Amino acid sequence: MPERGVRRAGQKGTPRAGGRPRTPPGLAEIPPNKQQEFLNWLAKYNPQGTYPEFLVFRWLEQHGYKNGLDFRYLADIGGLRRFEGVQLDFIFQEWLALAVDGVYWHFSTPEQRETNWIARAVAQNRGYVYVSLLDGNLINALDVTMHLALVWQEMPGTSEGQL
Repeated sequence: MPERGVRRAGQKGTPRAGGRPRTPPGLAEIPPNKQQEFLNWLAKYNPQGTYPEFLVFRWLEQHGYKNGLDFRYLADIGGLRRFEGVQLDFIFQEWLALAVDGVYWHFSTPEQRETNWIARAVAQNRGYVYVSLLDGNLINALDVTMHLALVWQEMPGTSEGQL
C-alpha cells in the first residue's frame, strides 16, 4: 500500500486533502452512451472537470442557457479566478452561484467542510445566492436538483450538517 498522498503507477490526478487524488470517475462508471460526449466536453472546457459538472453544464445548455451569456463555468468573481482559494463552478448574472460538490471530495474531512463553508461565505459576501449541488443528486435526480437550484433551493438533505 503506498503512503498517503503518493500516487500508484498509472493513477491520474493530484493528491488533495487526506492524500486522495482528484480524478474524474473512470469511464466505466459513466453510462456508455455519454462517455464520448463527456470526453469531448473535458477537452473543450476543463480537462479536470467532473462528470457531475458535465451533467450540470449539459442540462443548462439543453434548457436554453448559454455559457458566457446566461452563465459562466469556472467563473471569476471580483476580477479574480480564485478568491481566498475559492472557485465558483457556475455563476448566473452575478446573483446565483452553483457549487457542484462531490460528497467524497468536499465533505470527507473537517478541512474540506471548512473549505466549503468558506466558499459559501465568500460567495454570499459577494452578493451571490450559493446553492450546493451534491454529485449523487445530480446523477440520480438531475431535473429536480436543477429546477430547485434555479429557484435558489437545495435538495433536501444537502446542507452540510445533514451529510
